Amino acid sequence: MKEKRVKATSKVSLSNNTDIHVGPTPPPFPVEGQQWLNTSTNPPQLYVWDGEKWVLQQIDIEKLDPDLIDELKNDTLQKHQELLDEIEGINTSMDNLKQTVEERNQQDDAAFATVTQSIIDNRVEALGWYEENDGRISGIAQSMEGLVLRVGNAERELTTLTLTASGLRSEVNSLNNGTASIMTQMSDRINLRVQKGDVISQISVEADKGVYIAGKAIYLDGTVKVADTFVAPRIISANSANTAYTKIEGQQMTCFGYFSNNWRGKTYAGNHSLEAKVGYIKMKQLDGGNTNALYYSAKGISTRMDADNNGSASGVIEFFADGYTSQANSLVLASSGNIILESTVGSNIFINPAGGSLYVSDKNYNMYDIYAKLADLNRVNAVTAGIGNFYFNSTNINSWSDAIKIGGTTGNVVISGNMTCAKLVETSKRELKKNIQTYEGDALAIINSMRITEYQYLDDIEGIDRPYVGLILDEAPVEVADTKGEGVLVAQGTWLNSRAIQQLLHRVEELERKVA
Repeated sequence: MKEKRVKATSKVSLSNNTDIHVGPTPPPFPVEGQQWLNTSTNPPQLYVWDGEKWVLQQIDIEKLDPDLIDELKNDTLQKHQELLDEIEGINTSMDNLKQTVEERNQQDDAAFATVTQSIIDNRVEALGWYEENDGRISGIAQSMEGLVLRVGNAERELTTLTLTASGLRSEVNSLNNGTASIMTQMSDRINLRVQKGDVISQISVEADKGVYIAGKAIYLDGTVKVADTFVAPRIISANSANTAYTKIEGQQMTCFGYFSNNWRGKTYAGNHSLEAKVGYIKMKQLDGGNTNALYYSAKGISTRMDADNNGSASGVIEFFADGYTSQANSLVLASSGNIILESTVGSNIFINPAGGSLYVSDKNYNMYDIYAKLADLNRVNAVTAGIGNFYFNSTNINSWSDAIKIGGTTGNVVISGNMTCAKLVETSKRELKKNIQTYEGDALAIINSMRITEYQYLDDIEGIDRPYVGLILDEAPVEVADTKGEGVLVAQGTWLNSRAIQQLLHRVEELERKVA
């Protein structure tokens, strides 16, 4: 019997696409709907395979703990409703007190009119009662119901004081113009009012009801202290000239007035307003050549209410933004103009990613260039060089694409010190070049014309730094000299050496053929 041999083996793995793969690299052979928690980022980011690519998931903060969010919302709504109920209760109490006072006024007027007339009709004559033909009257009437004192004159002014067991009433009437002042004092209340027709100014104090003050205008001259809740449909505070005021009405507070201020070397003066409404606070200058407005809202700060960079807004600071990452607590600085970070002389500007990364990109991670001209004033010609100068106090410079590009294909990089690298690559793609042809020059002659020198740089220390071997630009052949006069082309010399080796090989081959 022949021995059986294994022709092939295989392994089949079954996975549940609802499982989450956790790690710094994506899982191999993903299936649609599979989730990957990328731990190489801080914080980790969640991706889902859509059948073609990994899609970053935007985290809705309300979905992280919906029960907690609902609890917070319900608690806020409950407290808001309790406040509304309290205000409604106060308004109801005020309406009830007003109605009670009006009813008491009618009851007291009717009751005292009846008892006053009863006292006069049943008066004791010994007390005296005098009436003159010219309309003057003066008298005192007393009965079992109480005591009445009355004085009147021809001008139809009448003052009456009524005392009963239940209270005291003082009334002064002008029958010509229909005005009257009435003060009623009972054991449980005091009521003072001045009335002309239907217009009443009144102060009513009751033990179990409170204090009711009514009038066409009420002036409080002096310090006013409110120990508990103060409820009013509208409050206005203004200066004596009415050129500045603060108004509180419903859901809006407005402050208006003239303001002058020095800001960054310029003087800004004019009428300003501050408005606080439900959802935002707005500050605006209304005249003086500057009519910009600044808005504060729960989402950020903006020079436009809609935070839209449409050319008329200076900028936006957005809080709890999630437009660039899945993190809902990001901070965005946006502007329709330039964004400027400016420090005073001698101060520094720091950017601290705290272990993260620094990007120059849009929301889709498309990278953009950085243009800068940094000058160190302690370095010679740093300002007049006319190019961007960068000084790094670091041992590592990393990039997103594993490449650092300075100046493009035609730019220059000047390094005054040593450069150490694992591999030096010269740009050499065909699509980057033109006028391509085989070099037929005599490289041997060029190399033979070079004067190889030994030298030191001016900063080198004699006896310590070893001398260098190389060319002097002033004596170098044109084939290896830099056209800008900054140095020699090392790579050019290398390729000339290669060409010279080719020439030598050709000569060796010719000699070998002749010998053979």
